[in-house]
Amino acid sequence: MQEENKKVERLPLEAYGGSEVTGSSSPSGVRGITVLAPATIANLVCGFDVLGLALNDPCDIMKVVLSDKPGIRITHNDSFNLPLLPEENVAGVALLDMMEELDKDYGFDVTIE
Repeated sequence: MQEENKKVERLPLEAYGGSEVTGSSSPSGVRGITVLAPATIANLVCGFDVLGLALNDPCDIMKVVLSDKPGIRITHNDSFNLPLLPEENVAGVALLDMMEELDKDYGFDVTIE
C-alpha cells in the first residue's frame, strides 16, 4: 500500500506566543526566536513523570538570538534570580551541548523575561 502524503497545517509562530527575528547571518535568514515556556505541574502519576500539565501562568518568555561573538550570554528581566552562567542554566546547558556538537564559531544571546 502506498502511504498518502499528508499535509500538516502549521499555525503561525505568533499563535504559540513566539516570533522570529530575521537577519542575514544565518542561511535561512532567521537570527533568533522568541518563545513562551509555560510552567508545568509534573508527576501526576505515582512513580513516573508520565502525565503533566502546562500552566498559563507563570511562564518564561525567552528570546534567543544568534551572535557572531562566540559564547553564551544570558540576561533576565525578572526578580527570580535565575542563573546567568550557561553551565548553571537549563537553556544555557542545551545551547552549550548544541554548540559542542556542531563545532561552530558562533554564540547566542538569551534574554529571559
